[in-house]
Amino acid sequence: MYSLAVVLTDAAAGRPVAPADISQLGRSMAPVGGGTATARNVARLAPLLAQASATRPENRLEADELALALRATAEMFPPPTRLDEAFRRAEEYEARPASPEPGETGPVTQPDRIRGLALRSVAAAAIVVAAALLVIFSAPGDDTPARAVPGVVGMDWSEASETLAASGWEVRRLDVRVPGASPDEVVGQLPSQGGLLDEGQTVKVQVSLGEPLVVIPADIVGMTVEEAGLRLSEIGLRVGIVQTSLDPAVPEGSVVAVNEMLPELPRGSAVDLVVAVGG
Repeated sequence: MYSLAVVLTDAAAGRPVAPADISQLGRSMAPVGGGTATARNVARLAPLLAQASATRPENRLEADELALALRATAEMFPPPTRLDEAFRRAEEYEARPASPEPGETGPVTQPDRIRGLALRSVAAAAIVVAAALLVIFSAPGDDTPARAVPGVVGMDWSEASETLAASGWEVRRLDVRVPGASPDEVVGQLPSQGGLLDEGQTVKVQVSLGEPLVVIPADIVGMTVEEAGLRLSEIGLRVGIVQTSLDPAVPEGSVVAVNEMLPELPRGSAVDLVVAVGG
C-alpha cells in the first residue's frame, strides 16, 4: 500500500513528494503543470494518500480501506470521459491548441496537455484498482462463513456498530467526508450487505464526518461584505457574524479579516468576518 500511495502521489504532483508534504497537495503545493481545476481535484485525493503512505505501518490504510476511500473520493469528481472520446481529443491536440482549464488564462502548452491526460489515466487506474480490491477482499475465505452481514449503510454510527457487534463481529470505523451525508451517517461498509463473514472477524464501516472541507479564500479581505458573500457562495460557504473594527486607514465597509480559527470549513458553513468602520 505504501508503494502504491507513493506512485499515485508522484503521478498526481508531477514530481517526487516528501511524505510530510502529501497533505498539502493541491493547496500550498500545486501540481506541476496543473491548473485550478486540477489542483482542486488533487486536494481531494491528498488526505487518503497521506494516510496510505504514513511512516508507521500500523497507521496506514489497508488495501480494502484504500479501496473504500478511493471509491468515496471518486464520487466527488466529475464524471470521467469515455476512453474513446479521450483518445479522439488527444489526437485533436496535435491539430489545434487546447482550451485552458477553468479559472486559467493563456494557452495550454503541450506538457500541460500530456499532464492532463496522465492525471486522467491515473484516476482511471485508481478506480480500477479500487474495484479489484473490493472484489478480492469481499470474497469469502477458505472456511465456511457463519452468517451474512446485514446492510448498515444509511444508519447512524452508533446503531450500525451495535447491530454488527451484536452478531459477534469486530467493527472498525473509517472516517470520510461525503457530499450530502450527515455527520455520523454510515456511507459504506466492507463486506457489503449479504457478504459472508465468520464470527470474530472485522466489518469495516465508513462514517461521514460531514460535508467536504472548503478552503476559505484569502481574496475576500479588501472586498465589501456583499462582494465577499458572492465570493463565498461560489464555493459553498456563506457570510456568518460580521464584527466591526475601527480602522481609518481602510475604506469603511471593507473586510479586514476572517474571524475563523481554521483555514477550511465544511461546505455550507458560515464564515465570520471583521469589517472596517471609520473613525
